[in-house]
Amino acid sequence: MNVDELIEALEKMPDRNYKLDSNQEKVIKHGNGPLWVIAGPGSGKTDSIVLRCIRLLVVDNVQPASIIMTTFTEKAARNLKNRISEYMTYLVSIDPSIKDVDYNRVRIDTLHGLCNDIMQEFRYTEYQNYTLLDDIEQRLFIMEHLEALSLDKSKFQKYNKIWEGFPAVFEGFDYLTKGRWKPTSDHPPNTHIRAKGLSMLFNRMVEDLVDIDSMKNDDESAKILAIAYEEYKSKLFSNYRCDFANVQEKFLNFLKSPESSLFLNGDGTLEYPGITQVLVDEYQDTNPIQEEIYFRLADNKKNLCVVGDDDQALYRFRGGTVECMVNFGNQCNTRWPTSKVENVFLSTNYRSNPGIISFYDSYINSFDEMKLPGARVADKPSLSPGSSIGGTYPPVAIHRDQDPKNIAHFFTEMIKGFKESNIITDWSECVLLLQSTLRTTTKAGPFMDAMDEENIPYYNPRARGLLEDKTIQTILGGLLEIIDPDSRAQNAIRYPTIKDACTKWRNQFNVMANSNKNLGDYVKKYAESILRKGPKTSVGVNLLEVFYDLLNYPPLSEWIDDVETSQKLGTVCNILDSYSNVPTSSNRENMLGSLYTSSQPNAGISFTWRKSFYYSLLGLLASEGLNESEDEIENFPKGKVPIMTIHQSKGLEFPIVFVYGLSNSRKKDDTSAYLESVFDRYKSKIVMTPNKFTDEQRGKQDTIRLFYVAYSRAQYALILLAKNSEYTKPGIGFGGNSKWTVFKGAKQI
Repeated sequence: MNVDELIEALEKMPDRNYKLDSNQEKVIKHGNGPLWVIAGPGSGKTDSIVLRCIRLLVVDNVQPASIIMTTFTEKAARNLKNRISEYMTYLVSIDPSIKDVDYNRVRIDTLHGLCNDIMQEFRYTEYQNYTLLDDIEQRLFIMEHLEALSLDKSKFQKYNKIWEGFPAVFEGFDYLTKGRWKPTSDHPPNTHIRAKGLSMLFNRMVEDLVDIDSMKNDDESAKILAIAYEEYKSKLFSNYRCDFANVQEKFLNFLKSPESSLFLNGDGTLEYPGITQVLVDEYQDTNPIQEEIYFRLADNKKNLCVVGDDDQALYRFRGGTVECMVNFGNQCNTRWPTSKVENVFLSTNYRSNPGIISFYDSYINSFDEMKLPGARVADKPSLSPGSSIGGTYPPVAIHRDQDPKNIAHFFTEMIKGFKESNIITDWSECVLLLQSTLRTTTKAGPFMDAMDEENIPYYNPRARGLLEDKTIQTILGGLLEIIDPDSRAQNAIRYPTIKDACTKWRNQFNVMANSNKNLGDYVKKYAESILRKGPKTSVGVNLLEVFYDLLNYPPLSEWIDDVETSQKLGTVCNILDSYSNVPTSSNRENMLGSLYTSSQPNAGISFTWRKSFYYSLLGLLASEGLNESEDEIENFPKGKVPIMTIHQSKGLEFPIVFVYGLSNSRKKDDTSAYLESVFDRYKSKIVMTPNKFTDEQRGKQDTIRLFYVAYSRAQYALILLAKNSEYTKPGIGFGGNSKWTVFKGAKQI
């Protein structure tokens, strides 16, 4: 099968709804050398990278194990695998000669996952018996092990320079003390904010390839931060733990070492063919250390294909640097001067009504900040429509009112009208996008209230509402009744936020226990069985196992049968599992979730452990709430209106999209832009000189990209909801010049 025969076969595949355009064909037909694919929204980006992989397998007979494909989330990686399987199953049905192609051996995962798996597979000496920490585990580890988080003032006093030297990371609202503050030597941030800030700083230091020695030779704040980071790394490795940032650093060291030869170069066998092709999806969210890894993986053959859209780069706050995408061509020319880079623009949009495409394409081109050299990929063409969507209705509209409640009621009446007139057949065909979906009066609250009044079902996994869910409160309250039955440790907590939350959870459990005597007796006997154990002995179960024991008892066990409730309980389970997997500072064989009795007889679980549990894990929950992961939600339930963050909507599409909140306040990305500037001066020499933007310019560019992503989710209709004050003093969502403040082409409704 040659490449033309492959394309012809693919276009005859049942249920495919479009013919490959000339640029998509270029991606598939590209031969050897670096390939730079700049793919606009709805342009068939994922299919293009998948079909390129298919071409390598069935036309070029590339060994599957020599191909690496990476993407940003585990969900996206599963999507890539499923698409490859679907295409290969079809192709085998029409050409049995390729049935022996073992496409399951293509290495497809997030880069973090691949780093971990490959080092384990090839038994890298510096990565034996290591356990990966997730984000929560990392912060708990920092709280448990670092001097900077110690409650002993004589130990953490020297770290005050960090809080004072990086104020944008540590300033803010202290949920535990219920007040605003600026960090000072007399008033450092609480332990949760310190742990969160330090994890952010440590991760960026690794991801930006910061030279630690250069930090040590700079001002006192940088020096103390470098010392804290070295302590952190030392504690990580002595406990055989590794976070997501450091696993990349270890993998880069592996690639530089002789131990990587079999992996990179192979031995001539099918089992170890070496690496010949590297395909990277969502390259706009790559950071400097990942860029270095990709180039090293592809050094032998120079076959590095990157696909992404600089205009949809949203993850600077997670370490992503859009400059890697914008400067890919220059980086290739610097690293591989004899290899010509082919760049392909996928600029035909197959998703949206032409009016919507014209709207958001002109939106991003309306800003002077996006016209600065290095802000976008050079010579980027405008998007062109490729879908069959049309009609005489206005595809873009705007509604304004000063009162959020009125706006919410307008939204509710609109979707009711769509449903009653059969414009939509299911509530999930309308989506509400916001910068934040917290249930507050300025964010998602008015919309949730309005839909409640009309009995319209909705799904909002990012409302920080899990801890307000009565089933979650009940299970957490029951857990506290078992591990701290006399509430002695809870009463000793200084922070009212933690105490109030725990009291609410206990009360909710007691409501159920009072109506179900068997459950109440079960929990009471469980707690008494722990009290009867001798002093200084293992309880016999860890924290997570207590949770499972409680959940498996009727009537709580019936909750597992409900899909949504089961998902919520799974989120709680995951965070308890994270806590249970963090080693203690006193003994790395013991985990934070290990339960031991007090040194006093009949005193139950150690009072010190209980108090620490309240301050650490329950303090984290009380201060930040508990959400379902936005990256790993597979499908939004039918029959409900999704309320989503714009980040959560990336990669998705909806028939009708509502966007609310067109102002430009995005504190977290301002912090990320600040960090990028701070660490620029410490970056390793192998990192290309960054584009010189101010923090304000970077923050504004990111906000422009945010709205661009929101607007480009819509297929048939895009409806913008704004307050009058946002309109009279236009926020970034209103565009970059006077023409955009009146939304040329948008109907006022």
